[in-house]
Amino acid sequence: MKVNDIEFYESWKSKNRCMYGSGIFNYVERWANLMENEIAKGAKVSDIAGKLSRELTQKVLQDICMVRL
Repeated sequence: MKVNDIEFYESWKSKNRCMYGSGIFNYVERWANLMENEIAKGAKVSDIAGKLSRELTQKVLQDICMVRL
């Protein structure tokens, strides 16, 4: 994931290490990586943002279910 101010981002992230906060950062970083990869292939943000978000949400929910089994 590309970040303009990595020091600020890492500082912000380090202040949000609770389960909820770290889960949000994990999701955002995964989504950003997916978006960046598709944009590098020529995709338009408006065409992929919702689709990738839904796919990642489904994957995260599946991962949660697997952990709880």
